[in-house]
Amino acid sequence: MHPLLFEYKFLKLHTYGFFIVVGFLCGLFLMRRKAEKLKWNLEHVSDVAFWALLGGFVDGRILYIITRWSEYSSSPLEMFKFWEGGLVFYGGFIGGLLTFIWRANKYKIPVLQFLDLTAPTLAIGHAFGRIGCFMAGCCFGKSIPADNPFAVIFTNPLSIAPLNQPLHATQLYDAFNAFTVFLILQYLYPRRKFLGQICATYGILYSVGRYIVENFRGDKIRGFLIENVLSTSQFISIGIFLFSAFLYIHYRRLNRKA
Repeated sequence: MHPLLFEYKFLKLHTYGFFIVVGFLCGLFLMRRKAEKLKWNLEHVSDVAFWALLGGFVDGRILYIITRWSEYSSSPLEMFKFWEGGLVFYGGFIGGLLTFIWRANKYKIPVLQFLDLTAPTLAIGHAFGRIGCFMAGCCFGKSIPADNPFAVIFTNPLSIAPLNQPLHATQLYDAFNAFTVFLILQYLYPRRKFLGQICATYGILYSVGRYIVENFRGDKIRGFLIENVLSTSQFISIGIFLFSAFLYIHYRRLNRKA
């Protein structure tokens, strides 16, 4: 759509990077508000958020480069042009989670309680990130008839998506999924019954939505375990759903015993 938000001489502001920053700041604001009510050190909270973003970004970028190694191996410098788009969410999710746990432990912040607090902010940040994907044209959808109300056509030559073809707006589908998850988690957070409920619910809800959205994706580069049947992201979604469901049941049982 609009990969380049602003350009003046040698200065360029890419839309993808802009929305990543907006999503992070929005999530950080909500995170700090919740942490303030718990009387946590806000500087520590911000530090954990920053390092989690960095860890998620690095791992998400690395996994994206791996999936397109044939392209990047011939142009190594292109690997560093992250502002043009190109992150794998699940790679970023795992990297960000590990970094989050590391930094939270450093400051002796209760990890499970912190994860519950953070889950809604991750969802809203992800929603903004997917809007950035839409602007850059990455994570594009399959071809559909032009008269389909969900069809979008990318015409900007800087877009990653195929040009002048009606496609499913899968980036917006996933943004809608993430935003819906955010609203549900925001509603549940003050009504939570046990530790771990919110972060487990996030894993359950998002993985289901992501599995569905994957059926409309058209970027084959993300990989398949079973060609045109089960994508790599769908396989990971199944794993996250099962693990999150297990955690939900486990933490609920612990709460009942307590």
